[in-house]
Amino acid sequence: MNFDVAAFEKSVRDSLKNLLNECACHNHDGVRVAVAVSGGADSICLLSALASDCENHSGISKNLVCITVDHSLRPNGEGASDACFVEKFCAEIGVPCLVKKIPEGAVLEKAASRAKGIEEAARFLRYEAFEEAAAQAGAQFICLAHNKNDALETLLMRFLQGSQAGGIAAVRGKYLRPLLQFEREEIEKYLREKKIAWRTDSTNSCEKYLRNKIRLKLIPFLKDNFAGFESAVLKGGEKLCFKNAAIKDAFLKCKDDFFSAENFQNEIVFEIEKFAALPVAIRQELIYEAALRLGAQGRVPYGFVRTVSLCPENDFKNLSACGISARTESGKLFLKIGENRATESGFFAIINEEGFFDFGGFSLEVMKRENSSDFDSYEIFVRGKKSARLEMPLPFVARSWQSGDVVLNASCAEKSVADVFSDWKIPECERQKIPILEVGFPAGIFAVLGCVLGYENWIVAEKARGVLGGFV
Repeated sequence: MNFDVAAFEKSVRDSLKNLLNECACHNHDGVRVAVAVSGGADSICLLSALASDCENHSGISKNLVCITVDHSLRPNGEGASDACFVEKFCAEIGVPCLVKKIPEGAVLEKAASRAKGIEEAARFLRYEAFEEAAAQAGAQFICLAHNKNDALETLLMRFLQGSQAGGIAAVRGKYLRPLLQFEREEIEKYLREKKIAWRTDSTNSCEKYLRNKIRLKLIPFLKDNFAGFESAVLKGGEKLCFKNAAIKDAFLKCKDDFFSAENFQNEIVFEIEKFAALPVAIRQELIYEAALRLGAQGRVPYGFVRTVSLCPENDFKNLSACGISARTESGKLFLKIGENRATESGFFAIINEEGFFDFGGFSLEVMKRENSSDFDSYEIFVRGKKSARLEMPLPFVARSWQSGDVVLNASCAEKSVADVFSDWKIPECERQKIPILEVGFPAGIFAVLGCVLGYENWIVAEKARGVLGGFV
C-alpha cells in the first residue's frame, strides 16, 4: 500500500494550525513561522510538509522561513556541509533560508563560562541563534521537529536519570512542535516516497550515549516483551506534564512571599513554619529557585533538595551541594553561597592550547609532541601527589566528577566512574577532587586521573577510543 503523501502533509499543517490556535493565533495566513532545520530526516520532513502548498501561495506556507545553525564544532567542515545541504533544499522548494554560523571557539568559551559541558553550551547558543534569526525574519513562532519517538526516548531517559519526569511539550512559548504525534517510521516513509534526501548524524548509531542506548537497546526490548508500552509511557508523561504545570502555577503564586527584598543576594532565608505549610512539591520548587538565584554551579542534586525540603523533619546544621549550603536554626532555613564553594562545586575548564594550567591541588602541562606528524596529538603532563603522562588531542575538558559518569573498558563496555572510585577505595569526600578529562562532541571520558591524590588512573584503551565522540 502506497504512502498517502498528501494526507500526511495535510496532517502536519493541521497540527501546526492547532498549536497556533492554542497560542491564540487564529489568523494563520498572516503569521510568519520559522522552521529550525538541521538537515536530518525529522526537520527536512517538517519543512517539506509545511511548504507543500507553496505553489498555491496559500496558508502558512507562503510565510515560512528556514533557520539552520552551524556550530563550528564538527571536523572536516561537516557542520558547514549540512548548512549547504539545507540551503540547497530550501532553494529547491522556494523557502528563504537563514544560516547562522556560531564563531569557532564560541561553544568552548560558553561551556567554560557556564560550566555545564560542551553539549549544553552548543544547545544554549543554538537557541540564541534561533531567536536572533527569527527576529531578523520577523517570525513570531519557531517550529522544532521533535517527533513521537523523541518524546518516548526523553521520558525514558529522564526516568533513568532520576530527573523530573516530564515529556516534551508541544508548545513552549514561541516554540512549537508539530511532529510530536508522528512516528519516525512514517516520517522516513514520507521522505522516501517524495524521493527527498536527508543527512544522518554518524553518532546516532553509537551506543555510548544514553539516548542512543535507549533507542537501540531498551525500546526494542520493551516492544518485544511489553505490548503497548509506548502508549502507556506517553500517556503517563502527558499526565505528569499537566501535574507539573499545576505545581509550577502554585509555585509562581507564592514565590514573591518567599523571595522578598529582605533576602540578601548571597543568602536566602525562609521561615520554617511558613515553608512547612506548603506541599513538599512547592517547597522543592522554592529550593531550586533559591539555588538558581544564589548561583548554584551545575545541576542541584535531588538528594540535597529532598533533605532541605523536609527540613521540619530533618533538622540539620550544615548541608552543601553545587556551591550552596543550607542549615536550619531558630525556626529559619538559611540557604547561602558556600564558604568552600571552589572545592565543593569542583572545577571545569576547557583546554584548547598549549600551556601550564594550575588547579590548586594538581596541575596540567600541555605540550605539542615533538617530531610528530599527528597535528592533533599533544603530551599532557599531570602533576599531583603522583605524576602521569598521556597523549590526547585538543581541545579537551578537565572537570570534576559528576553522578552518572561512565568510562569505557578495553572491550568498549561501560563502567560507572563511581564504581571505579569504589574499586580504588576513594572516600566520598575526595571524589570531587579527581580530574575527569573529556574529548569530542558529543563528549566522552578519556581519562580519570586518580594519580593527583595518589590513586590509580583509568585511561581509555586505544582500541576503545574510536567510539569517543570526535576523537578519531
